[in-house]
Amino acid sequence: MKKLIIITSGIALSALSSCNTIAGAGQDLQRGGAAVTGAAQDVASRAAQNAAATATQNATNVVNGVSQ
Repeated sequence: MKKLIIITSGIALSALSSCNTIAGAGQDLQRGGAAVTGAAQDVASRAAQNAAATATQNATNVVNGVSQ
């Protein structure tokens, strides 16, 4: 979550300091949104991988009779 906040803050500062026109501001905001979306997708992907690994380990434990 901290990473997402840092990325978003950096993008906002960059957009404020570099856009000269309304069109430029729109493009900067669009790029910022794409970066935030990419970060969110990375987090979701890692969460799904962790959930799958946990489910696999739990299933293996059940098959092997390991108490949790």
